[in-house]
Amino acid sequence: MAFGRKQELEADRYGMIWAAMAGYNPQEAIGLWQRMQAKAGSGGTPEFLSTHPGPERRIEQLQKYMPEALKYYKPINK
Repeated sequence: MAFGRKQELEADRYGMIWAAMAGYNPQEAIGLWQRMQAKAGSGGTPEFLSTHPGPERRIEQLQKYMPEALKYYKPINK
């Protein structure tokens, strides 16, 4: 396939960076995928059958990218 797991993880990385630039806390991305993982339970599609990375892998990669995203994060004062 033209677009697969590698591209999805790249999109997660840049999405987290752009969200941080816009003033959103990039750490919330990890919580989102933890909730998605909990909702899917054990009945989710195995990663090897999907073009998308599984929640466990996404969480792992987001944690890896977090220091980079946090460099751009400037909370908006309300």
